[in-house]
Amino acid sequence: MTTIGDTWYRYQEVYYSGPVNDYGDPIPNSSTVEVHLVKFAVKRITPKGVWVAEHVPMEYDPLYDKLVIHSWRKKYAHATEAEALKAFKARKLRNISIYEARIRSIRKALEYAKRYDTPVEIKSIPSFEALLT
Repeated sequence: MTTIGDTWYRYQEVYYSGPVNDYGDPIPNSSTVEVHLVKFAVKRITPKGVWVAEHVPMEYDPLYDKLVIHSWRKKYAHATEAEALKAFKARKLRNISIYEARIRSIRKALEYAKRYDTPVEIKSIPSFEALLT
């Protein structure tokens, strides 16, 4: 049973850009990604779920609370670190499938465009004014 003040968890990735060279250009392949465990404090409990707020060293601001409904299939935060890790993996696997589908459609578009590598002669396109007459 969750009580006010309990800690809920969410894993999320954080991207860091890499260093730049003497000319201010980013060095290729030098950015990094890290996975962080974010902790949330339970602020309020409702019959349907809980309101959580991120543990931050500033003063509490209810504007940034998140509602987590127990019956939701996809939740913003979880009661245990194990559930949060499982949800993170599911999110990232879904991201992979979305981007792979995008890559497939881009490859199809490129294949289609390769069929028309030879310049197509455009005869004459009537001007807009000519269409009005």
